[in-house]
Amino acid sequence: MIDDPEQKALPQPYPYVNGSSESVDRRPDNIELSSVHNNRGFFHQLADQLEEARREYERAIALNPNNAAALNNLGFLMAQQGQHEEAITFYRRSIAAEPGYSLAHNNLGNAWLALGQMTAALGAYRTSLKFDPEHALAQLNLAQVLYAQGHLPEAQAAYERYLELKPNDIRGLFQLGIAFAAQQQLEAAAEKLETVLRLDPKHVEAWTNLGMVRFCRQDFGSAMDCYRRSLELRPDFELARYNLALALLATGNTNAAEAQLERVVAAEPEFVEAASNLGVVYIALGKHDEAITLFRGLLAAEPENRTFHFNLGLALKALGRISEAKAELEKAIDRGEPGNERSRQAREAISAMSLEGE
Repeated sequence: MIDDPEQKALPQPYPYVNGSSESVDRRPDNIELSSVHNNRGFFHQLADQLEEARREYERAIALNPNNAAALNNLGFLMAQQGQHEEAITFYRRSIAAEPGYSLAHNNLGNAWLALGQMTAALGAYRTSLKFDPEHALAQLNLAQVLYAQGHLPEAQAAYERYLELKPNDIRGLFQLGIAFAAQQQLEAAAEKLETVLRLDPKHVEAWTNLGMVRFCRQDFGSAMDCYRRSLELRPDFELARYNLALALLATGNTNAAEAQLERVVAAEPEFVEAASNLGVVYIALGKHDEAITLFRGLLAAEPENRTFHFNLGLALKALGRISEAKAELEKAIDRGEPGNERSRQAREAISAMSLEGE
């Protein structure tokens, strides 16, 4: 969000008078010259000539300390360079010079967000919209923070308001679709994602998320079509490949799922869910040695994971290594909550082995 060029102030017509402090030298020549330097800084910044831009903004502020646009632009430049605390200082000065400056309030929100201060960011975006209810970027930013905080109905409403301001905006339609999906409003989610794809047939994330919506609706064939379309557009999009594997498993295509999961794990060894599911597939296919190796590797990184212990126990049991299997299943029980389904399954497996005898 902080890189959006809309967030820089537009070049000023001059004379451009900000604020009303009587303590500032407000001679027209200083005000006009301040605006000239701000405009020069703006165009340097557009050309990614950041040091030149900084010098011009500083000259503008030296000539007119209440030049709200120059203060905002210098803050934005600081944010571009990752100096968010310094950016906040300049945004606040810009707002002090011109309290109703919606753009500066929006940018202040972005700086707070970059520092992980979501509540402060939310307040800044709301203030921006108070002064300019049609500030579309602030509206989108507000929606994004509400979504990130888990306020899904409020986020949905904020995205809908954004789309009133920017009809058919792909970014807004996509995010609204995701908000619907998070609330299990699957038909509404599918409708928004399909609209995105009509506008942009190469929107990889929309294809993948539409596949997830269709998967949740148990339309596995359509889900796989969506994931395959994602992979045609971006062959290294491993999340789409992983989801394709899950859909293949759901339709009983275990061997095909194995091939996809192996590709995911080879490309992203830290993708734990993919590795865990690959281990389960190995067990289902009778590849117990491979499953044992995989789950032991996972347990080296997550020794308290009861699911890994449980599946390792099953693989060991299948090879007749009963004592080892019992030890792993007991670990799954010890690490689970009383009454936990995985713990119950582990107890049942141990009981079955006890009845069979070693």
